[in-house]
Formats: sequence, C-alpha cells, structure tokens
Amino acid sequence: MPPSSMAKWEPIVNAVCGFVFFVGAFSFSANMSQIATKADIITLSTRLSDLRGADTERIHARLEALERELTRLELERKLEEKLRRK
Repeated sequence: MPPSSMAKWEPIVNAVCGFVFFVGAFSFSANMSQIATKADIITLSTRLSDLRGADTERIHARLEALERELTRLELERKLEEKLRRK
C-alpha cells in the first residue's frame, strides 16, 4: 500500500483500536452491576462511527468525551442501586 493510502486509514484504525481498548478496559475493571448495557455500547459504537474520516486529535477528544459519559452513566447506576436498596 502506498503511504498516502495508509495515511487515509490511520484515523479509522486509531479510532477502532481506541474504542476496543476502552471497552475492554471498562469491561475488565467494572463489576457486573457496572458493565454498560447493550444500548450504551450501541450508542458508543454509533457515535464512534460518526468519527470516520476525522483527524486523530478529534478522535482522541471524542473518546475522552465518551469516557466521561460512561463515567456519568456508572455513577447514575450506582445511585439508582443505592436508592433501590433503601
């Protein structure tokens, strides 16, 4: 593959690798009550697909935003669990 062709795919490859790493790290570090629901994963995957063709800097910024959103969802679930226990 000529270098120009490889450069075209680099942002997509970076986004996919980042997403896979992020989901893997989240899944392994979370206990069963904190694992994202199927809908959350679909939402993240859809948002990731919106990044195709974006530059690497934008991809990293978007992945950080998704990480913050997942953290927020985890906190909401923890709060819901506490409220259910009471």
